[in-house]
Amino acid sequence: TELESFSKCIHTINVALTACNIPGVGMSFKLPKDQIEVGLGLHGEAGIRRTNMLTTPVHFGTAIFINNLGGLTVMEINILCKETLTYVQQKGFVVERIVSEMFATSFNMAGVSITVLEVDALLIKLLDARAVCEVWQAKCNIKRAPNKNPFLLTSKSVKDEENENEKLDSKLELPFGKDFFIVATREVRKRLLKNEAYLNELDRVGGDSDCGSTLAKGCNAVIKALDANSLRPSFTQLARISESAMGGTSGAVYSQLFSAAAREVTSISKTASRVDFWLKCVTRAINKISEYGQAKVGDRTMLDALNAVRLVFEQNKYLTDFSFIARQLTRDVEAATKAKATMELKAGRAAYVDAILVTEPDPGAAAVSIWVKALVMKYNEFYK
Repeated sequence: TELESFSKCIHTINVALTACNIPGVGMSFKLPKDQIEVGLGLHGEAGIRRTNMLTTPVHFGTAIFINNLGGLTVMEINILCKETLTYVQQKGFVVERIVSEMFATSFNMAGVSITVLEVDALLIKLLDARAVCEVWQAKCNIKRAPNKNPFLLTSKSVKDEENENEKLDSKLELPFGKDFFIVATREVRKRLLKNEAYLNELDRVGGDSDCGSTLAKGCNAVIKALDANSLRPSFTQLARISESAMGGTSGAVYSQLFSAAAREVTSISKTASRVDFWLKCVTRAINKISEYGQAKVGDRTMLDALNAVRLVFEQNKYLTDFSFIARQLTRDVEAATKAKATMELKAGRAAYVDAILVTEPDPGAAAVSIWVKALVMKYNEFYK
């Protein structure tokens, strides 16, 4: 499509003089005053390289977008616009459009991202076309009118699948009762809230420093529904809460995890045992997350911890000693999480960060280890 062809022409690089000071967390990374960070993430992730500051000294149409990351003054942005324009023109490029604004900020980070887009007559026409966006409207000084038709539609098939899963959740007997579901849910929330700062710290270098906070949002939303007596043992309901309350990558990933489990409910009557059912749930979840996120087992993500769970269930799917399986789950998931700290990063935002900086376990995998321990502990207490 035209949009796909345009996307291949866009190249963005972020550089900054400082990290962003995240409220309640602190600076996302430390940077000497005489250096700049190159290739850092919009949310404060460390970059791929650091270099000393430098002074400023192919022929096709380009559009340049100067994005203030939050902490630069108007004067500084104007200087950057002038220097960028001069530099690009000296390289032989014809600059058709240059736009400067706070398109996407990183709190108070004193930095800028510069996006260069190769343009032709059609793309220039599209860039100048009407759109509903206050920032774009103000800087382009073009009269705008609301789009007549919405561009984002919910797929009917997705809605049908959700409704089908919800009906199955409510009709079929899941391999756990509501009483255990309640105590287990509260324990998972307790453990994740206790480790919120720890997970944020693990996420500081390679992520947004918010892994723990994002999971805490999801936990609090689940407990809110539980306290309102509107939550039942439903994977589909947990998927919806994850998607709406958590946001970000974690919200999408956990929504996929619970949605995959909901689909497995359809074959619950055919499973040989409870362990076999959970094996199929985790396997389907890993496959779905991998399909949509493009990560694989071994890429040093939460999939590695989930795979440890899958292996335990696979090795013991005919075993009836559930307490033994519970102990093995705790041991193997924790071991997998720690082992992954030394593996090469191949997926996620952390894969773009200098490998020397990322020495701790993956925060997503660590979170899986935490809630698996919580579930195991409550299982042992509830069914002793």
